Amino acid sequence: MPINQNISVSRFVPECSFSKTITIADKGFESGIIYISAYSVVSINLSCTKNCKLSIFGLNHNKSVSTENFKLVYQKSLTENSLFQRRFNINFNYFIVQVFLDQTITPSSTPATIELNTAFLSRTQYNPAGFTNSLVEKDANSNLILNTNNYHLDLVRNLYQDFSKVNILGIHQNRLNSTTGNILYPTTPFTLGIFSADFTLGNAFTPPSSAEALTMTCVNANDVNNGTVGANPPYSDATNTGAQILTMVYIDSAGDKKSVEIVSGSGVIGVSATAVLRISVKTAGSNNSNVGEIAITDGTGARIYALIHPGQNVSQGAIYQVPNNKNLVLRNITINSFFQGGILKVIEYKNNLEYPLGVFRVNTNNSTINYDLDGLVESGSYIYVNVIPNGTTNNENIINCNINAFECPLINSFW
Repeated sequence: MPINQNISVSRFVPECSFSKTITIADKGFESGIIYISAYSVVSINLSCTKNCKLSIFGLNHNKSVSTENFKLVYQKSLTENSLFQRRFNINFNYFIVQVFLDQTITPSSTPATIELNTAFLSRTQYNPAGFTNSLVEKDANSNLILNTNNYHLDLVRNLYQDFSKVNILGIHQNRLNSTTGNILYPTTPFTLGIFSADFTLGNAFTPPSSAEALTMTCVNANDVNNGTVGANPPYSDATNTGAQILTMVYIDSAGDKKSVEIVSGSGVIGVSATAVLRISVKTAGSNNSNVGEIAITDGTGARIYALIHPGQNVSQGAIYQVPNNKNLVLRNITINSFFQGGILKVIEYKNNLEYPLGVFRVNTNNSTINYDLDGLVESGSYIYVNVIPNGTTNNENIINCNINAFECPLINSFW
């Protein structure tokens, strides 16, 4: 093609297009040296009935093909019967396209059919576009316009396998004793979300030295699943009105995050853990919630790992342990309180030591506090929120606390 002439918006390139059935021994297709400089983009559409490799090479001139003049622009192995469509900015005057069949295929195999169509484009305003953080596959050197989207929103939507959004949520309200109906006001330090009028031991969480066998205790008989093991699925014939099946997310003895479904009731669960991150009601009877408190404790009941308060269906304890091979990036904390009076303390626990990350006054002013933490918590460490009452009682108690965080893989050569 002559240089510096008026060119069309697009042009089909027959010298780089190919439709033929060939044997494995034929190896594949290679185009000649093709001039592109007058165009902006090369569009390639390729399919092959056998595994193959697509390669694009750029050349500054067509006089010779040498290591100085012959540069690999793009290369990708393609699975048989898959459709490949990309556009490329090739910053050379000339280019060559190769489609080579996988030579590990038995030579006597059925022939391969290659469909390769190539076109030149002179305008790029209609190039493919997508979001930076989308799941769409992105290839280096392909002509794709990427628009930045909200990374925080994508984490909430669980678009990433290795990164996740974490909310360390703790809620405290007046707690009634299930027998007397009286409110029990806290007078000693407790961990937000696990203060109870029925379980008076272990209200201040202390991390265990190693994984402990967990026990479940249900205060109300309506939360004891009365189904049978032989039901299909197990216990599906339960008629109790409260909680029936629970889902528990925990950290196991190896430090890994696990999830398990357990039958609601009282007794040993059959799981050992160093932390319970969340437990929730998956199925319930006619009450549509748990009727009484459900506690996950150690074997003696002296350490509370998680509590589901009556009618809440989910634990509300501000306790989190960072899983194995992960880091936790703390962003900020929001606290809203109407409390009898005291101190709220955010604590990082590692190496058997407590490190305060923030200390806040809570009182009856119905105030909201927003505070940037911006910290990194290492694998195996704990984050929990303790409340230290000032001893005043007979007031309404409501505390909502949420720590906004991201869970990330350990820093390595890929992240």
